[in-house]
Amino acid sequence: MEDVQIEPSLKHKTAWKIIGVLALVLIILLVWQSTENNQSNNEAIEPENNQNQSIDESINEDLKVAKVPTGELPAGIPANIPLEENALIVQNDVITAPAESGQTQYTRKFVSNKSLDENYEIYKEFIAANNWEVVSVTDEATLKSLIAVNPDKTEQLFITVSENTISGEVTVDLTVIVQE
Repeated sequence: MEDVQIEPSLKHKTAWKIIGVLALVLIILLVWQSTENNQSNNEAIEPENNQNQSIDESINEDLKVAKVPTGELPAGIPANIPLEENALIVQNDVITAPAESGQTQYTRKFVSNKSLDENYEIYKEFIAANNWEVVSVTDEATLKSLIAVNPDKTEQLFITVSENTISGEVTVDLTVIVQE
């Protein structure tokens, strides 16, 4: 019997086809196994998540959130607080806690065109000029915050200025909590 010689290029093509098919089978098995593992992990975690969700819902049932039109400032925020014109407002609301707590939270959050440091200085000057007492300061590279109380100690002002390290976007969050 005569040995048949297969051209080297045909041998290589066949080997690559076999390797390709084996790789494809391996990928399919890995994806199938990963999907099966994720599904069993999600089933194990799901009851705990549902429990946490029901706890959160019961806490939030007593809170009342009222959205304030973006053209208006929530009532509890000082009317003379510096606001940036034409800033994109991302939150503007009033959150009322249950009557027994006697607290209401007023929040305005916006995207600023000014730098982190410029905003921080603006609000630091506002607090000083209005006789608010600073009770806490955070001065980090991408996060600056001031917490102050008004002279009669019935309101707390939280000013947080943060910079997204990826986009460079600066966000200002002004929140006043009034104790009634």
